[in-house]
Amino acid sequence: MFRLVITFVFALMMSATAWAANWNQSKSKDGFLCEVKSPKAYTSHGKKIKHVTREDGVTTFPGYYELPQNLKPCANDATLTFHYKKWLSERHGPRFQARPSDSPRELKHSIKESEFLDKQLQKNGVLSYLYFADGAIIYDAIAPQSRFGFPLNEKTEFRSNSIGKSIVSYLIGHAICAGHIKSVDEPLNSWPILNDTLYAHLKLIDVLNMRAGDHHVVTENQGFIKTGRWFNPVSIKSAVLNELKGTKPQNPKKYNYNGFATNVAMNFMIFKVGDTWGSFLNSVFSEKIKAKNRVIFNKADGSDDAGVGWYSAYATRHDYLRIAMAMMEDWQKGTCVGEYLKELHERRIPKGKMFWGFDLHPSQARERSFFSSKYGGQFHFDYKGMENRNIIGMDGYGGQSILIDMDNSRIVVVNATSTNYDWYELVYQPIKTGKLRSK
Repeated sequence: MFRLVITFVFALMMSATAWAANWNQSKSKDGFLCEVKSPKAYTSHGKKIKHVTREDGVTTFPGYYELPQNLKPCANDATLTFHYKKWLSERHGPRFQARPSDSPRELKHSIKESEFLDKQLQKNGVLSYLYFADGAIIYDAIAPQSRFGFPLNEKTEFRSNSIGKSIVSYLIGHAICAGHIKSVDEPLNSWPILNDTLYAHLKLIDVLNMRAGDHHVVTENQGFIKTGRWFNPVSIKSAVLNELKGTKPQNPKKYNYNGFATNVAMNFMIFKVGDTWGSFLNSVFSEKIKAKNRVIFNKADGSDDAGVGWYSAYATRHDYLRIAMAMMEDWQKGTCVGEYLKELHERRIPKGKMFWGFDLHPSQARERSFFSSKYGGQFHFDYKGMENRNIIGMDGYGGQSILIDMDNSRIVVVNATSTNYDWYELVYQPIKTGKLRSK
C-alpha cells in the first residue's frame, strides 16, 4: 500500500552534475515552470520509468504507490490529484489526535503580491505557500481549486511526510523538558521491547541523528532488508519479532537516513510519557502552539500493538506555520525546548558528500536537500551559502518544505503535490535575502 521502490532519499544519490544539467535545461527567465506533455517516456531522478496513462488522463507508474519524484516531464493535474487523494485518504485510519486550541494563535498579515508566485501556483506542484517575516505573513497563497479534484482551502489537512520527523523531534524536546525523558543521551534499553535488538545498544541521540548503525537492517529505499517490508505501517513490536531480533549495530558513524529510526524515537517517547500521552499532545499543540485545527499522527497497522506511533502527520497550512513559529520563539527566547533545539544544532553531523550538492550553486538544482550539508536531531542544517546562519530545515517527500531563519525571524512553508517547482526561488532565496521575486 505504500511506496515500493523509489523514495525521497534515493534522489540524493543521483549525480550532482546531472542535476545541474537538468535544471539549466528547464529553467527560464520565469524560473522553473512545468510544461505538461503527453510523453512517450517519463524519467524519475534521471532514470526511465514505466507508466500507464488511463482514459481519464491519470498516469500511474507500475511499482510506485506514490507519485515518483523529480518527474520529467511534469505530471498533469489529474495525475497529481489521483496521488494526493491517496495521501488524504490515509487520515481516516487509526491515529493520535491533538484537539484544536480554544484560543488559536492569531496570525498577522502584511500581504504583498507576486506574479512569480502566481505562476508557480498555476502550473507547478505547489499547493500552498506561506512566507512569514517581521512578525507577519507577507505572502499567503494557495493553488487554484479548479486544478485539483480534492478540497483545497484553509481546512485542508496537508500531509507532512518527513516534515513529521522534525515535528516528532520537537515533541521529544517537550518530553525532555517535562521530565519524561532524561536527555537526548538517555539509553533506549529502558524500553523493554527493544531488548535483543540493535537499538537497545543505542542512545536517543543516535536515532535522532540517523547514526543508529542500522544500515544493514533497514534503509529508506529498501525498507527492511531481511523481509522487504516497508517500515512505516509496521509497529515496533512487529518489527522486533520479524526483522530485528538478534541484530547489533554496525558502524554507527554512518549516516543512514530512514523513517524507521524516527518511529523508534517517537515510540520511545510515547513509552516514556506513558498514560498521559494524549494530554501531552494537547499540551503542546493546543495549549502552546495554539493550533487552530486538529493535528494528527497516523498509527501503524495493528493499532493495539506496542509501538504504533508513526511520524506521518497532518495539519492545516497555517498550523504548520504556527508550529514553525513556536520553534522559532523557543530558539530565540532560550526556553528549555529552545535549548534542546540548540543542542541538536551543536551536535549535528555531516551527511557525507553523496547527500548534498557540494559542487553546485543552489540555483543549479531543484532538489532542495542537496543544499543542507549537516543533519541533527531530525532537522537539516548548514544550507549552502548560509552556513554561518542559524537556519533550521524540515523536508518531506513530494516537495514539502519548511525553512526557519532563527537569526532574521523568517519562515517559509510549502505544501506540495510534487517536487516540480522552483524551490530555489520560492524557499531558498526568500530565506537568504528576505525577498521573493515579484515577476
